[in-house]
Amino acid sequence: MDDARNILKVGFSPPEKSGAIPVTESAGRFTIKPLYASFNVPNTDVATMDGYAVCAEDFVYASDRNPVRLRDETWINTGNSIPTDYNAVIAVEDVYSDNGSLFTRKSVLQWQNIKRKGSEIKKERMILPSGHLIRKYDIAPLVTYGISKVDVPQISVGLIPTGSELVSSGMIPGPGQVIESNTVMADAWLSEIGVTCRRYPITGDHPESIRSAINEAVFENDLVIISAGTSAGSRDYTARILAETGEILVHGIAMIPGKPTIIGRVSGKPVIGLPGSPQAAQTVLRELVIPLCTEWGMRSDDDEQCTVRLTQAITSEAGFDEFVPLIIGSLNNEIIASPLSRAPGMQRSSISANGYIHIPKHIEGYPAGSVVAINLTGKRSEIEHSLIISGQYHPYLDWLSNNISSKHISLYFRDSGILGGILSLRKNACHATPLSFSGSTGAAQIPYLAEYFDMGELASLHIAQMHYGILSRDPLETMEQNNIRFIEGTVKVGTETFLHHIHTRFDAHNLITISNKESICSYNNPEALQNNLADICIADQATADAYKLCFTPLETERYEILLVNGYSEDCRIESLIESVRMSSFIDQLSNTGFDTSRTGIITEIQ
Repeated sequence: MDDARNILKVGFSPPEKSGAIPVTESAGRFTIKPLYASFNVPNTDVATMDGYAVCAEDFVYASDRNPVRLRDETWINTGNSIPTDYNAVIAVEDVYSDNGSLFTRKSVLQWQNIKRKGSEIKKERMILPSGHLIRKYDIAPLVTYGISKVDVPQISVGLIPTGSELVSSGMIPGPGQVIESNTVMADAWLSEIGVTCRRYPITGDHPESIRSAINEAVFENDLVIISAGTSAGSRDYTARILAETGEILVHGIAMIPGKPTIIGRVSGKPVIGLPGSPQAAQTVLRELVIPLCTEWGMRSDDDEQCTVRLTQAITSEAGFDEFVPLIIGSLNNEIIASPLSRAPGMQRSSISANGYIHIPKHIEGYPAGSVVAINLTGKRSEIEHSLIISGQYHPYLDWLSNNISSKHISLYFRDSGILGGILSLRKNACHATPLSFSGSTGAAQIPYLAEYFDMGELASLHIAQMHYGILSRDPLETMEQNNIRFIEGTVKVGTETFLHHIHTRFDAHNLITISNKESICSYNNPEALQNNLADICIADQATADAYKLCFTPLETERYEILLVNGYSEDCRIESLIESVRMSSFIDQLSNTGFDTSRTGIITEIQ
């Protein structure tokens, strides 16, 4: 990766282009030429105190024993111009009244309490030199000194999306199609640091079309980025076309993700081929493209860093710089980080993560518990407002995330399964663990909790419960037991348990399982029962009530969140509990068929 950065830095000179931008938008940009004051500041002698303008010579001998009466004085406010023939200001608190006359006991120096014309800066004095990085602190003085526009370096980047499977954002992709997002991401990232981006139409996997797009973009821009087509597939033409129209400097970088990256030169300009994987494209933009643009005078975009404890081991392939997305939060007065999926094309990790770690090529990873430096994708101050939940996913977590955000808490979820969530809670790797299970006696019945936690160490926050059973047109006891038509439903929880109940209750010889729904494809399962196309199915009680079908209970599925006792000391957990008890959340659960009679109740697990 360092070699690739060096090739870009040494192999390409900055474009000699500049343009004037409003000074209010110049923070983070470099000055092309020196900036000079347009006028004197202040542009006249002004008072720095409320008081009386006088001639200093009249008060040389004023003292406690020799008060001097003010003569020909004139009142003046702070910031007002000093009238001609006056050269000092006596502060109002240094003046007293006696028989209608004003006196002072303090001697007065010439130009006392007066800011002289041009004393801050004189007209045409240099404010900032060329090549200066303008800070946000510089903006107000620049405006004060008469600067309204600033000449800064300008870069134009052409963005070419390639791939016959791509469709533009706003469209619904068909089979085998995907929304084009890599150049959208590049546009957003580069525009933020001051780059002018030009996105070209999606180019299909046709060599001549790609060649034409590259030539047009190279002619019109200082840097060209091509998305996809950098690997060795039968429709990956980028490398071949770049070799024919210019030269390839690098094809393949020891970086994960981002190995198939291409760096080429066409007409003396850099052309960078991004891998099609969004995670890889993001890494190449962050690690190669933005550093080059910064080197050329664009705004710096460095991520904040902090030190964390890794809750899990992270392995890495030797000889490759690897970048791993992380969920980062604070727990028990330390900052912790857990790795997310590194699967290619998984953009969900970009949203779920709030940081990442760079594992250098000479290191093969870090063991759990390692204290390492990482990069944040947001502000460090946000860590204290991050709630990390690890365990089994359920849609209600999305509803909670939406509700808790109103309390300025960000919920980060790591899908690790029930046991993974319990282990994370045990290792202080998360704040809470969601789980679901069948039964009516609560989380205490889960046998392996006792293997990892002591008695009284856990509490359970009840979310809701769902009652599942057999749906039928008539009560089961009144139905004939021959040739019962059973539709295998779409219930995802406890499927094996439910099937066991069905086969236990009905003789297998008398049970007809309908797995091919072609004959009833226009109906859902309850509708099929209503239309006598089937006899029984499995669903929840709310569905039975909605379709006016008979309901024979089988199982109760409970949804709870495990907390470690002492949770009340953490404002984030308290906000989670408050969000569970919000009427809007309870209504969402009820409308989805959940039993919310115990929602929000906390029970200590013994």
